[in-house]
Amino acid sequence: VMKETLERLSAHYDMAPAGALDRVRGALEIHPAIGAGVALATARPSLGRLAKEFERITFDTLTLPGIAHAMGATLAKGRRRFEHAFETLGDEDMHQWRKAVQLHWRHMALVADAWPEAFSARVETAKRLSHLSGEDNDLATLIRFVDTCPDGVRAVDRAVVSAVCRLRQGELRTLTRPLGERLFTLDAVGLAETITVAWRTAPLLRSTESNGGVPGGQINTLMS
Repeated sequence: VMKETLERLSAHYDMAPAGALDRVRGALEIHPAIGAGVALATARPSLGRLAKEFERITFDTLTLPGIAHAMGATLAKGRRRFEHAFETLGDEDMHQWRKAVQLHWRHMALVADAWPEAFSARVETAKRLSHLSGEDNDLATLIRFVDTCPDGVRAVDRAVVSAVCRLRQGELRTLTRPLGERLFTLDAVGLAETITVAWRTAPLLRSTESNGGVPGGQINTLMS
């Protein structure tokens, strides 16, 4: 990911400091990576525990208002993280906000069929926001590596690459902030009510549309 981040920086800026980027890229080449076998051995026990947890989940007590309330609560948490992230501008705070955006994205995807015009727009906004903030997090990861990379990389190169990363983060945040405002302007109660009403009215609308719309006699009554 850090190599790809360097490539994006080189492609994004016409006059990127190629020498510094190349030297950091060289440090990445010799940096010890975790092998696939080690990664799998580390992940497998966690995945096994998660599988057992999923087997124990029951849905008998789930209700539409309960689901809608939980989705609203996630939105409210995202709003708090959004405000905190842009108050501190800390990389970890931005990362925590991104997690809330991704949760909201998945929640809206689950209910999108109830009102595609409304919820699909939120899905697409959250998806775009997640991708942009993901790039922001990739830059933060590269900065952390540069700060601790081998002594073979000159201090000036570290400073230059970190500065370019911060510059790009600033550009990304000029996009993610207004997108965040759009996504989180709706409060938790408003979202929960919207989900509940959309889900309850969707079958009625579909039934009417599948029968050819409103009967002609009703249209005449409305127009008279």
